[in-house]
Formats: sequence, structure tokens, C-alpha cells
Amino acid sequence: MSDTGHMDMSHYDQKPPTHRYGMDKRAIVNTNDDSLRRRDRFTNLIRGKSWLDVGAGSGAMLDLLAPLAKRAAAVEPQENASSTLKQLGYETFRRLEEVDVDGVDVITLFHVLEHIEYPEEVLKQCFDRLTAGGRLVVEVPHASDVLIRQFDLPAFKDFTFWSEHLVLYTRYTLETLVRKVGFSNIVVEGVQRYPVANHLNWLANGTPGGHITLDFMRDAPLDSAYEAMLRKLDMTDTLVLSAVKR
Repeated sequence: MSDTGHMDMSHYDQKPPTHRYGMDKRAIVNTNDDSLRRRDRFTNLIRGKSWLDVGAGSGAMLDLLAPLAKRAAAVEPQENASSTLKQLGYETFRRLEEVDVDGVDVITLFHVLEHIEYPEEVLKQCFDRLTAGGRLVVEVPHASDVLIRQFDLPAFKDFTFWSEHLVLYTRYTLETLVRKVGFSNIVVEGVQRYPVANHLNWLANGTPGGHITLDFMRDAPLDSAYEAMLRKLDMTDTLVLSAVKR
């Protein structure tokens, strides 16, 4: 496991990119499975609304959903990523504090909260910037991932418990944190980002990327059934929370 003593938001300002931010690589991040899943899931939620994507990274979700929104804006602390988003014409902030209070209908944080040193403070800032009836969507890695909870796989734990994953959430801890901030109508559900092939590679070789190297084992009905089983066991790799400001 990695040390986390260095972590605060300033860590991300000059951090080298972890995604493909370049203008010529945008099609890669805009068409990956996660981006398309989120597009399909949240199209109706964002359509015609004022939407803020916190930790927008490469801007894949902005590219896919901004045309549907009444207003689309991003918070992205990484300088190079923020610069790219601005070049693309997106309203972009480096800090959540810069966004007007009580002016946003929907705020999304896709795999962001686990990187934040003080998540309650950030969620309070989100709460303040949402309109009455506004909705928060949070997607995070799941601490009860089957590779952790059932298989207790050392290689996967070393990979997952790295210095920028400050907190891994269970269904209970995520809901408790969001409720403490003041949100209600909270729904948490499991989502499986990575398919059977990925897990087989972890178990056989102790390395990521099986969904690519073993892509001949990808099968939509199989992957769907596997996700359904992991949801039933509450051992998916990801949690998605939706909550409302009342």
C-alpha cells in the first residue's frame, strides 16, 4: 500500500495526466464502456438542466452530454486537463468554491470522491451549489469488490489501495456520508465496470487488463449475468449513488 501523507487538492494541480487529454485522442475516452454507460444512464437526468461535472478529467462526459444540457460546466484541478477543456469551449473551474452557490440542477462526481482528502467538505460544497430539488450523482470504487471481499487477492489490493485512493466506500459508508451532509432520497446501486475476462486475468496472472488481453472471452450475455450475480452478492467493483437536495 502507498503512503497518503502528501495528499491534498494542490497535489492535482500540476500532476501529470492519468487520462488521454490530447485533442487528437478524445475519441478514445469518449467511446469507452464507462463513458457510454454513463451517457445512456444519465441522458434524461441532464437533459435541459444546469449540470456541473466535478473532476471532469478529459471531458468525455461533457462531450457526450453537454449538448443536451441547458448549461454544462466542469471543475477540473489538473492544469493541463483544465486548459484542454477551456480550449474546447467548456465553462471550466479549477476549484468547486469558484462555482456560484444555488445555481446547479445536477452535480456528478465520477470516480472522484475516493481521491478527496475531506469528502464531507466537498459534498457540503456540492449541496450548497445545488438548487432545491437538485440531484447529486456519485460513482466510486466499491470496498466490497469480489476480488477484495471474497478472493482477498493481494495483487489486486496492492493495485487498488494506492496513494490517491484515500477512501474506499461500502454501500453503508457512502450513504451515511451523503445523508450526514443533508441529502435525502438516497439510492445506492452496484455496477460492474469490468467483466469476467478481467477477473479471470487477475486470478490467473495477478495483473489488470484482462478485458483487453482476453477480449476473445467477452460475451454480452455472460458479462450481464456476471454483473447480476455480483449485484445480488453486493460485490460489484463500483457503487453509484443518487441523492436529492430538499
